[in-house]
Amino acid sequence: MYAQTVVSTSPALSEIITLLGFEKNIIARTPYCLDALNAQKIGTALELDIEKVFSIKSDLVLLQENTQTKTSTYLKKLKIKYKSFKMVNLEDIYKTTNEIATIFGVDGEEFLKKYKVTGQGKFKQGLIMLGGVPGKSVMIAGTDTFYSQIIEQLGMKNLSPSKNWPNLQAEKIRSLIDKDTVILEVVSKKEALWSQSDWQSFCPKCHVVPLVSKRAAYPGLKVIEIMSNVLSKGSGHD
Repeated sequence: MYAQTVVSTSPALSEIITLLGFEKNIIARTPYCLDALNAQKIGTALELDIEKVFSIKSDLVLLQENTQTKTSTYLKKLKIKYKSFKMVNLEDIYKTTNEIATIFGVDGEEFLKKYKVTGQGKFKQGLIMLGGVPGKSVMIAGTDTFYSQIIEQLGMKNLSPSKNWPNLQAEKIRSLIDKDTVILEVVSKKEALWSQSDWQSFCPKCHVVPLVSKRAAYPGLKVIEIMSNVLSKGSGHD
């Protein structure tokens, strides 16, 4: 029997469920979800309101859990039916989507064809910026992140010197770039973009492309689509 009601514990899971066409089946969600806004809030995967989840009596709790947490331990003790999903890289995103599709009785493989990385990047190499101190330092997506996998599948090289999320000073950034390099500045709102003067003082020769989207902050399906657009077609704002 397929799930009729679910609790979603992350924006990424809510997004996948919604894109599959089952947004109305989400009866509870996190306060950070951008989908199923009429569903009640039950905290996050790490800080779940267990009593509320127990009282809701959904068919299934969908738990984003990259490593085992106290939440899954509590759910197991209370015999609340749940399923955990790891969401770190592209393979995880595709696997999770397939598994959620199965929960609702649809063909995940056919659905995913729309969300595979497509196109060719306009630049040979790049850096993905996800915050920092304006004019002073930037946090960069490392080579083991899903952001890196997306640009690699667009035929680009991620110039990050680290696997994780390094904070780089201006001198280091300047040493990495050349005329074939783009810095993708990922922010959730336009007001968070660095100003022209910030970039002028930090890296005057950097070619910066903004990507403004609330959905670009987590490993979901939409970020694949948005990044593919902005890097191959030059458009990608939400």
